[in-house]
Amino acid sequence: MKLCVAICTRERPKLLRSCLMSVCGQRVPDGVEVEIVVVENHDKDVSRPITVEVAAQTGWTIHYVLEPELGIPFARDRCGVFAAENGYDRVLYIDDDEVAHPDWLATMVEAVSRYPAEVHYGRVLYTYPPETPSWMIAPQVNKRPTGTVLKKAEGHNTLVDTKVFRDDGYALHFDGSMRFTGGSDTDFFSRVHDAGGKIVWVPEALVEELVPVNRVRLGWQL
Repeated sequence: MKLCVAICTRERPKLLRSCLMSVCGQRVPDGVEVEIVVVENHDKDVSRPITVEVAAQTGWTIHYVLEPELGIPFARDRCGVFAAENGYDRVLYIDDDEVAHPDWLATMVEAVSRYPAEVHYGRVLYTYPPETPSWMIAPQVNKRPTGTVLKKAEGHNTLVDTKVFRDDGYALHFDGSMRFTGGSDTDFFSRVHDAGGKIVWVPEALVEELVPVNRVRLGWQL
């Protein structure tokens, strides 16, 4: 398997560094070739120095691509198209404000053999700052068994067969008209399901997201 780990970012170098280091610390199974693509949703290469530095430090191949059209659906789509056009079998999405648990990548790869599907959807754990009000912190419980077939997924921890993007496959893309509304990832994976793609739940493939202080207020939630 030739695998591309995809990270979308925009002017968040500290978070990006942490994310990259967690990816570069992964255990890579035998027979798997892994590279990284960082897609900066910007018309300026703000985060290029970080990618160059981490690549030199870790020895990993990290591609850096600009997507000047503002909006997460454009950045996520550029990741998928990059992977499809450059011969990768699958693209593994992780957000720049997340860090991957050590066996995240290997768990996703192993799930491809155990639960064949076009999309494997992992679990996200949330780490809240100390000042978070108690009403906002819900129990983080896995509610589905491994291998559960789903009708949708989100884009922050998903392994996707690149045939989903290829013209000789499903030829699907994220909807750019949803750039400011949110929900473009749920919409995209719902359309993958509708096109005949199988989506499987893999809760052991864990990433952790740090919730920023400005999001733990009622006003932001509203």
